[in-house]
Amino acid sequence: MIKGMNNCMTKMFNGFQCYEKIKLSENNLYTAKQSLSLILWFGITERFTDSICLFAYMYGGEPKEQHIRNSRSGNYKYLSMYEALNESEVKSFIESNKFDIELYKYAYEIFDSRFDITSCPKHS
Repeated sequence: MIKGMNNCMTKMFNGFQCYEKIKLSENNLYTAKQSLSLILWFGITERFTDSICLFAYMYGGEPKEQHIRNSRSGNYKYLSMYEALNESEVKSFIESNKFDIELYKYAYEIFDSRFDITSCPKHS
């Protein structure tokens, strides 16, 4: 884990840099959620294909194979947090990033609600 980078997205949505040592509150999370809900389109990395399809749906056009193909995919072995960290480190990470975790869950809900109105097949 990179010290000082906790809750980076929540900080950024509140006008701070990731590295700034700011004591965040529920008000900061609320502001981040409100700001996120105003963004017309955003993608979810682990739902890359769905994100491209949603973009095409929202802005017109059909996604082409070269747009959907993830050029960064490959035979890389990515470890999940639970594989890379011990139990104590996982607990520390979750506690230190609770606002970003909550913001991610909210972003996923928005993404799903927007994706559900498309005719795109769900890939994830």
